[in-house]
Amino acid sequence: MIKFDINKLRIETYKVKALTTALGGSISVLDEEKSTDNQEVFYRIRVPLAVVRQFQVRHKTLKYMRPCLIAVAFYGDRAIAIERHPAGCMGELFAKRHAKAGSIEEERKISTQREEVEEYMKRWIPVIEHNIENVIRPLIEKGDKWYFDGRYIFSFNKSTAEQAVRAGDFLSKDGRFRCVEVDAIGLHKLDDKTKLDPVDRSCLAYVAANGQFAISPPIWKDAKAVGQAKIK
Repeated sequence: MIKFDINKLRIETYKVKALTTALGGSISVLDEEKSTDNQEVFYRIRVPLAVVRQFQVRHKTLKYMRPCLIAVAFYGDRAIAIERHPAGCMGELFAKRHAKAGSIEEERKISTQREEVEEYMKRWIPVIEHNIENVIRPLIEKGDKWYFDGRYIFSFNKSTAEQAVRAGDFLSKDGRFRCVEVDAIGLHKLDDKTKLDPVDRSCLAYVAANGQFAISPPIWKDAKAVGQAKIK
């Protein structure tokens, strides 16, 4: 288990053209230094599947005609959450307006509006940044030990891991496999404050004959539903 260190969280913003669930998930980011007016150059950043799917559920799309501004939360070098700017698709809107412009005066007016929107976008404070500082940090600093599996942060209900394993429900007659209850928060939902309350989830623990144990991430809502066939 990895002890969670909130100071390893950071936020970066990118202009993103597309997201994909292929090959484990990634985003296609505009390389502003290498791109020109005639040719856009992109590079990829790996983003976990669960994060891309969360984005797709919220925004109903994974591709944009024009790159849109997206904030990415990282834990160390690992992307863990993304959030689209509220005006993230304005580039497409202005492109359509330019195409329909009937005079130089209209073109200038549209360009001015676009510059104003871009200036507004630069002052953006992502919701994920606000939630890290105002929801996650106060929770972590209460004193309970929290761990991280790359998707969920979790704690052992105000007990130690060893105590939680000892109190876990047996999933096998010999007690080698046990269901361990934890409080968990999915950080892939950092952009939604309503999803950041700790919820009950289960880890699967294996206890060796010498008493040493290993604990899985909390990937189950209830590990007691794993079933004996899978345990075997």
